[in-house]
Amino acid sequence: MTVVADSAVMLNNLCTLFGLSHFDRQLLLLCAIMEIDSDISQLCADISEQPYPSMALALAVFNGHYAALAPTAPLRYHQLIEQKNDHQSLVRQSLTISPWALYYLTAMPSMDSALLILLQQVEVWQPVLSSHRAEAQQLQQTLGTHHDETSVTQLITASDDGQQQGDQQQIVALAANDDERPIYAINLFQLPLNNDELDHLRRHRHR
Repeated sequence: MTVVADSAVMLNNLCTLFGLSHFDRQLLLLCAIMEIDSDISQLCADISEQPYPSMALALAVFNGHYAALAPTAPLRYHQLIEQKNDHQSLVRQSLTISPWALYYLTAMPSMDSALLILLQQVEVWQPVLSSHRAEAQQLQQTLGTHHDETSVTQLITASDDGQQQGDQQQIVALAANDDERPIYAINLFQLPLNNDELDHLRRHRHR
């Protein structure tokens, strides 16, 4: 029961985060169940004569519109669902849930591979300076009313001084450590220069 409850919470979080409609939610669940329950393929075949989820199947059993898979629609734009070019008819092309979305829905969230190469986890130094501890507590109080267990907080530090930048990261790491939250640093100089790669990364950062 705990796994089911956790999955329901994760699904609600995902729908809220990406602004998914009720039909989007149903379509995402259909693709997720396909990966979890081997009996679903036969059920798909019984309804649409194809042993996999497709827009044709979704429209046959749910109340929705094929615009849900438009390139700018949430499911495709944020790469929650992938549509394979395996049929001449667009609505009969097979649909699969993205691996990262499936991991998230099954309460096993993982860092996206597109971000892993750019992010470095910041560890707390030992011993902890009292000045850092005081500023970390102040930061916690400032952020305390603005986030919950599922939110992500983004902080930007700017300094030409390497030591000062390291101190800033430590203060944030201390505040995150007390809440048992990981903190990651990204070097802006590591960002891709190509516009297509930047757009791809921009979509991934919401996950």
